[in-house]
Amino acid sequence: MEEVSEKSKAYSEIARDIGQVFFASMFIGPIISSSVNFTLTFYGLTLSILAWYLSILFIKNNL
Repeated sequence: MEEVSEKSKAYSEIARDIGQVFFASMFIGPIISSSVNFTLTFYGLTLSILAWYLSILFIKNNL
């Protein structure tokens, strides 16, 4: 099994953190505050999933 470089780990962690911010601020936040804007909620969920996927790609491809 190939070792993952420190650079890839750092990029992966950054992308994961960005995904968490999008998830919390654009998806969970509007739902909790009862001011649901479905477009913003959809974009928040989409951006968070994309950031988490990018995080996985950084690790798998050792970029």
